[in-house]
Amino acid sequence: MENTEIDYLNNIPEELKLLIFSYLDTFDIIHLEEVSSRLEHLTYDKKLISTIRFYKEYRCSLLILRKTLLHSLRQNVITSLNINCIYWVSRIELKKCLKLPKLESLYAVDTRLGLNDLVDLKLLHLHTLAITLSDTNFHLYPKLTILNNLRNLYIHFDVKMREIYVITRFLDYCCHLEELWLIDFCEGVESMYNVINIANRLSKTVKKINLSIRVSHSKIILQQLGFDLRSYNMYKTNTHMCLEKTRDCDVANIYDDSFYHLENWQDYIVRLKCDYPFGLNDARKLVFKEATLEDILWEELNLSHYAKACSTFYRSVLDTIVLAPNSKQLKKLSVNTCSGQPKCLEIKKHGKSEPLFKKARTAHSTGSGEKSTLQDIIENSPLLVELEIWECEMVSGGLPKLTIDALNSISNLHRLQKLTLEGVPNYVSPKYILNICQNCVHLTSLRISSPQQNASLSNYLCMSIPYAKSLKDLRFEQDTIPVCRLVESFCTPNRKLQRLVIICNDISTFDLESFKKFFQHNQQLKLLCLCIKNSSSSVKRISQQVKALKNHEQIVLVTSTLTSLAIPFHHKIEMVQCNTNVSTVDVFNDFVKKSD
Repeated sequence: MENTEIDYLNNIPEELKLLIFSYLDTFDIIHLEEVSSRLEHLTYDKKLISTIRFYKEYRCSLLILRKTLLHSLRQNVITSLNINCIYWVSRIELKKCLKLPKLESLYAVDTRLGLNDLVDLKLLHLHTLAITLSDTNFHLYPKLTILNNLRNLYIHFDVKMREIYVITRFLDYCCHLEELWLIDFCEGVESMYNVINIANRLSKTVKKINLSIRVSHSKIILQQLGFDLRSYNMYKTNTHMCLEKTRDCDVANIYDDSFYHLENWQDYIVRLKCDYPFGLNDARKLVFKEATLEDILWEELNLSHYAKACSTFYRSVLDTIVLAPNSKQLKKLSVNTCSGQPKCLEIKKHGKSEPLFKKARTAHSTGSGEKSTLQDIIENSPLLVELEIWECEMVSGGLPKLTIDALNSISNLHRLQKLTLEGVPNYVSPKYILNICQNCVHLTSLRISSPQQNASLSNYLCMSIPYAKSLKDLRFEQDTIPVCRLVESFCTPNRKLQRLVIICNDISTFDLESFKKFFQHNQQLKLLCLCIKNSSSSVKRISQQVKALKNHEQIVLVTSTLTSLAIPFHHKIEMVQCNTNVSTVDVFNDFVKKSD
């Protein structure tokens, strides 16, 4: 600050400063000295700096990491370090930065750091560890003393199947373990057997287990392997299961049909046999009777169906659930494009004899007076921060039609941060994209795909991107994409783009100058993935030209296939694949303790 200006910071009590700055990210805290020299002492204050959070902090260079962790005034006060997804720093440099004698919690998932790198470090107080085991950082050790005091352990393993048994061996040394997460991104049954075999050898001290396992197989496989289900209460999502040691209290079995006594939930779970739509937090409240179906305030609901499994009965049941008063505080929701159809198309159910999958057979008018379920959802749940709208084949076929008013209503979600639009048909004017980008000022992630060629969608997306000032992640999939025009739309000042994934069968043109401008204006970019499925002959040439423009920390992939990409796991899971993020587990961050 200039000397001629009044330094209001002097008039703020020290306790209030600490409270205010505690809401900042670690990256911003360590740069407070650049705001004023009178704030420099706060960058070493134990209350602000004991917990270091660099999770997916793409601004965190090696220089900043050294400055933060190797400073003598900080080394003895840091108790928690979160470097999940900091994959660009070498394992040697990460080891140098871990000379933290008071460290109690270390989160290093999807980094180059391995379990063997921790052997020589004197982390005597470490009780919480999250780490990735891969073939490049995992070796055999008869005993790891670092495991002796662990109470919480997260293992993401990417190792050969023959090495899985080694994990069970070193878990024998975790004699004080209370919570274990076992995460494997493979989806085969063999992988699930391996996960459960590991869990089955755990010490009796373990109170909570979180497994990556498909719900459809979970209970059967657990029973086949002799897992003691009677000792645990189970709550789960579509891809994860949480087992918590049975407490001395009355619990509810939410996976028994008798639990769903309310008519709308009985229709959804029992008659339609849909997957359980709850997130882990909501499921846990129901299991331990902290809430009931009548009074629970839902945090997230995944009510989307498979693309071919739509029916008028399903849509009528959807209304009764998602428009209920206890959905007003929803933060995350997943539905289908059929929720954007006019409500006059819905068939009210009359008794149990109505067919579950009776479909409309004639097209209907989409007049402006005909509201949709999606519009009512947005009015009922204005606090949504994440919305997923997946393809419904009835809508894609144009019978009945999706309304433009329904998609335009998304722009009224002023807190929206993440949006997924899959399978929006080309008969709907894509002007809604412009409205969303102009009004949803907090939008950081946009995933959009069209099953049909839609030149208007590409045009409107290119027009809309300059308005999306907060956009960090974009995934766009369509038959033909004007790639050069798309990347040029990001050539405006103060862009925040970090990851861009473009998937198409063909590109209309290729101009290297467009990519030169793109990299010049987006130095902060971390990932560019361009998949051109029908142009394998030109992919190599384009790849060489584009990769020559990147800096050493940027990942650039130009490919004709999305299989077997050698990229960090969180890029693959979050951007290359198009998975639901609603009522599931954030495998890269949900393990982190709230106190950290």
